[in-house]
Amino acid sequence: MHIDDAQLEQRINDEVNATGKSVQLVIEELLSAALPTLEYPHLNPTEHGHIIADSLDLSNEQSANTTLFGQVTDSADYVSNLRKASWRR
Repeated sequence: MHIDDAQLEQRINDEVNATGKSVQLVIEELLSAALPTLEYPHLNPTEHGHIIADSLDLSNEQSANTTLFGQVTDSADYVSNLRKASWRR
């Protein structure tokens, strides 16, 4: 890694000398502390889920012969549209 700032380079070298750690380890620790981590809450699916095909009623014969997602001809396009719609919420 090349550092153009002489003061920053000196501060890193001082930290390396003070702790006895390698330059790489000191820089990794600094970057880990400075950069945000990708943490997200785990949601309970029973509380945050929803039924995709809630209009499907199996009480009559016509619905019983209907396949779920039978209207989908291009699955990649269908999934892409679902993702776009979910991000707009």
